[in-house]
Amino acid sequence: MDKAKYIVKTFQGLEAVLEKELHDLGIESTEQLNRSVAFEANFEQMMRANLCLRTGLRIYQPLFDFEFKDEAQMYKVLNNFSWDKYIGIEQTFAIENVVVTKAVKNSHFISLKAKDAIADYFFAKYKKRPSVDVRWPDIRIQVYISKTHNCVVSIDTTGEPLYKRGYKKRQTEASINECLAAGLILMTGWKGEKDFYDMMAGSGTLTAEALMIASNYPVNIHREKWPFFQLEGFSMPAFKKLQQDIRDRITTPEIDFYVNEKANEAFDIAKMNLFDLKVNTSRLQFSRDNFFEITPNTKGILVLNPPYDERLEMKDIVLFYKDIGDMLKRHYTGFDVWIISANKAAMKKIGLKSSIRYHIVNSNLDCEFCKYEMY
Repeated sequence: MDKAKYIVKTFQGLEAVLEKELHDLGIESTEQLNRSVAFEANFEQMMRANLCLRTGLRIYQPLFDFEFKDEAQMYKVLNNFSWDKYIGIEQTFAIENVVVTKAVKNSHFISLKAKDAIADYFFAKYKKRPSVDVRWPDIRIQVYISKTHNCVVSIDTTGEPLYKRGYKKRQTEASINECLAAGLILMTGWKGEKDFYDMMAGSGTLTAEALMIASNYPVNIHREKWPFFQLEGFSMPAFKKLQQDIRDRITTPEIDFYVNEKANEAFDIAKMNLFDLKVNTSRLQFSRDNFFEITPNTKGILVLNPPYDERLEMKDIVLFYKDIGDMLKRHYTGFDVWIISANKAAMKKIGLKSSIRYHIVNSNLDCEFCKYEMY
């Protein structure tokens, strides 16, 4: 099958993890970019990536690019493109803009001019325009203008962002994004070979993503509608065959998942979210205790996303992190412990030397994701 070029977006710091995911799916031609990975794939591989990628946000198919000068020039370039190869006259479309350059004062005007260029192309050729549907379009076009004025026009193959897995209908105030949570777990190298501990669970996102990783569960297999349904090369029988092939690889992990959250509301949210997963949840072990008052039953991996004193304020964040370190030294011997935090001063108070340290951006917060090997 013929291959096309695609770009999949992700969080800053997860580019290498995302690239490995693509390689694991059999997609070899890749290139890491800033907060994204470019790759070449055939149509089936693109569909598989949309269904299976855990750290991707959206997959775009670039159509063309040019040097942006002004809105009038952009209109002419877009108006000269053969849009009827990608959009049917009876289909709906929408424009999404990402404008980084300061040369553009009104990004909304970019969307309007792009919409007009495409609609006028159809009217000049067919005396009829496709309709615009900003909420549920058949085809979504992205216009991206970089700092260096490079304008890339792409088709969105994904639609709703890939982090919307369907299980997280409720969340706590400082809940971690699903793709970021999956990325953190993949960075640890854990694949379900030992028990998983999530002892400050919040909305339960880390456990949910860990359970799906250990089950080889494709995170978006349940979606019923995709924008790539509307693209040339799509075949519903081929898509159904792909779905079944992916489902056949789902397994049942033979380990336990320990989920602890002391806040009553957050505990209830975590439990509801986890039971909304479409995977086997029989090995989930729940507790509603203070982290500093419970000890693990078995050896395993512990992933902590403690408060940073940013979105969730704490009275004495430094003492809190010191207590975490003391707890790890006393009760987590034999564990691999991973902690993510944006509070670097507090992290130093843990009193342990990290063996691995990654830089991650979480909701515009510069974080460190550190591994502590507890001997």
